[in-house]
Amino acid sequence: MKEPTSPTAPLAAFPPQPEEYRSRAPEFYGFVAWSSTYLLFVLFILWGFLPDEWIVWSGVTWYPNRYFLPTVLSPGSI
Repeated sequence: MKEPTSPTAPLAAFPPQPEEYRSRAPEFYGFVAWSSTYLLFVLFILWGFLPDEWIVWSGVTWYPNRYFLPTVLSPGSI
């Protein structure tokens, strides 16, 4: 015999699983995505506004020309 299903999601198990059986993977992946996006944004802003000497001093030997800064920011402002 088939398990009963929910009327709103026919493929979902009904009743829903208890909280202790649910995976916390979406929370973890969401946190990792948020953290990495925030870090990359901070690095992008530092690349755009720090003088070249500071970037070279930090050990970065190659980075794109700052001509690309407004090019990347422009589509985001639309």
